[in-house]
Amino acid sequence: MGLKNIVIKDDMPAEKMSSRQDGQGEEMALPHGEFEYGSFEWWQETVDVVKLEDLFRSFARLFQVGVCLMTPKGQKVILVNASEFCDHVHSIRKGKATCDACDKRATRTSLKQGDIHIYTCANGLTDLCAPLYINGRLAGFLASGQVQSKTVDGAGLEAVSKRWTFVRNDEERAFLIEKYRQLPILDETELKRALEIMRLLSTQIVELCEINLARQKILEQSLLLSQQRQRGADMEHALHRAQLKALRNQINPHFLFNSLNCIARLALFETAKKTMEMTEQLADYLRYTLQEQSEHGLVCFGEELQCVRSYLAIYRVRFGDRLSFSVEEDPEVRECLIPFMLLQPLVENALIHGLEPSLRKGKLLLAAKKEKDSIHIVLKDNGVGFEMNRFREGMGLANVRKRLHLYYEKSASIEVRSIPRGGTRIELRLPERPVNLP
Repeated sequence: MGLKNIVIKDDMPAEKMSSRQDGQGEEMALPHGEFEYGSFEWWQETVDVVKLEDLFRSFARLFQVGVCLMTPKGQKVILVNASEFCDHVHSIRKGKATCDACDKRATRTSLKQGDIHIYTCANGLTDLCAPLYINGRLAGFLASGQVQSKTVDGAGLEAVSKRWTFVRNDEERAFLIEKYRQLPILDETELKRALEIMRLLSTQIVELCEINLARQKILEQSLLLSQQRQRGADMEHALHRAQLKALRNQINPHFLFNSLNCIARLALFETAKKTMEMTEQLADYLRYTLQEQSEHGLVCFGEELQCVRSYLAIYRVRFGDRLSFSVEEDPEVRECLIPFMLLQPLVENALIHGLEPSLRKGKLLLAAKKEKDSIHIVLKDNGVGFEMNRFREGMGLANVRKRLHLYYEKSASIEVRSIPRGGTRIELRLPERPVNLP
């Protein structure tokens, strides 16, 4: 009885077989989400590949066959005990193309059958191919074989070798014939045993994957539940902070400004000119920072610069003659809209980290000008500076960078350059109009 008389029994009901052939079934969450179902990466994440290789080696040793796990697209995930004959054929470009085409035909036939397909490959060897359906979806193929089904004599082997159109010369043909002779022979009884054990191996692979996927789904659901609980706790905390802020904001800002104006008038009456000037600058600065914001949090560039002037004037009272500053602006930028309080954190950084630690007289320059459809801003100081390779971005600069990305995406840039004891220079380039309006 030849191979054609081997009947492959299948206990699967017809309707379930149809479902498997169509690749339909319950949707399962993929491990780590980003991997395509049945891809090389999917298999690497779904099963313990090392343990699976051990199973394949046991099967390969038992029947002296090669064993391969392939993705639905034919990519090899695991390959053990490949014969020297097949290895050499695959090393030839045309030979590999012949084998790949043969594999595709075999996988298509196994899908139609819904079970293990036994066939003779393009090179005259007996192979087996089984589709692997995991949770009703095609995830790959288990292939085995690379064996002879009967002893081939010299004339028969010569006839078989004529199929090898990819052979490049007589020496290579002789080499392949010798390797072909060395291939193991499985008679009908051994082939039946190999088929049944391969069926068990396929079932074990499917069960391992389905268990691991179920475990992964449980873990993902647990993680999702944990994240939802954390979000709930965060929202409650945010609400608590908002309530506290609302209570603090109930202090009438008019009382603050009226008090500052009274202090300024009292200082004028007492001829304390510097106290009066500082109080007025502080009132202007606070009035700007506490003003009701527009819907999108944008202000005119001129208003932002005036806030910076007030801030620097207050700071100069503390520094005295040790600080001089200059604010230069192009009239064209005054009406341009920029995010509220964008410049103040940068100026504050320059004062605290650049000029305060310096022993020499501090100089600060803030310049802004229009360049085509963009605004070019330069903030430069002659402070202590730092080594760029040790630069760590602080909260103020990080906040500015995040807000630039929020409003302008990749259209805005910020560049920091510094030299130890040579000062720091920060350059911003902003589009004339924000890309996004949060």
